[in-house]
This record gives sequence, structure tokens and C-alpha cells, in this order.
Amino acid sequence: DPSVFYPTIDYNHFHIQYARNWLNQHPEKKIFVSNGVTLSGQAHNFAMGPLIDSIAKRHSDKTFILSNLESGVTANNIYFSERIIQKGFSDLNENAFLSEHCDTIIGRASGSFTFALTQNNLFNRDCKILCLSNLVPPREGKFWLADLLSDKINYRSPVKTSNESDSGNLINLMESHI
Repeated sequence: DPSVFYPTIDYNHFHIQYARNWLNQHPEKKIFVSNGVTLSGQAHNFAMGPLIDSIAKRHSDKTFILSNLESGVTANNIYFSERIIQKGFSDLNENAFLSEHCDTIIGRASGSFTFALTQNNLFNRDCKILCLSNLVPPREGKFWLADLLSDKINYRSPVKTSNESDSGNLINLMESHI
């Protein structure tokens, strides 16, 4: 089964106690947003904070968790993972832990978004995943799967990949996934 090559994380070895406490206090629907920039050129870099802020204000019943601190964010239902985790450095695995408790995962194909592509998120849950990348797969829902594996691996969670860069279209696309 080639799905076993997807990562699993033993969170007992990571700094998750603050995140676990925070999650216990936030039972509402959650959206994890990996808003860091890519340095590899595999996705468009743009300020995601203002877009998410606009969406969050229209969806006050939901909580948004952003992986990176970003200015221009004023909605009171937006939280930054760094402040939830309280580790102070390299918190990619802890961000993956948070993502496994969210209903939607949105992000560029880099950083904390790629760490969120765990076996649990892809194969064991019904979360929606929106990948913003110029690495659009030839077959819908088959992100990062070459022809060799595209018929052998089926994600339980729907994965949408988009190379969209227009702010208005991005807002509509993101809202369609929450």
C-alpha cells in the first residue's frame, strides 16, 4: 500500500500541550491556513492575511488559524499558530497537529501546508484541502501523485489544487472550501 509512505507524526515527541489546551477550548469549526511564502517558486506569493481577514469577518462562527504572523489581520476569530503553540521556534510538526483538528486546510505547497499532508489528514478524515500551487496535477484530486501512483492512491479528504492568483477569485475559491 503506497499510502504508508505518507508521513505520520508521533506527537508525543513534540510541544503540543498548549495547542491541545487551546483546541479543548475551541470546539467550533476550524480552518488551518498555511500563509507563509514559498521560496521555491512553486506557488504565487501574496499577502494571504488580508484575504483571510475578509473571509473570517463573513464567517464569524468559524475559527481561522494562520501559520505565520501577518499584519493587516483584525478579525477576532483569527488566531496565529505561533501564539497557540508557544514554542518560539521551528513548529512545523506542531502546526501539523493543529491541522489534524481542522475541518479545512488551505495553503501554498510549502512549509506548514506540506507538513499537514499527513496520513491522518489525507486518508482517515473528511477535511477539505485546498492547495495553492503552480504544480497543478494532471488529474483532479491527485496532488503530488505521478502517473505511477495516481491510480493506486485515493485520498479520503478531497484535495483541490489551484494556481489562481487573482485576489477576488482566491477569496471565492477559499470560501467554497469552508
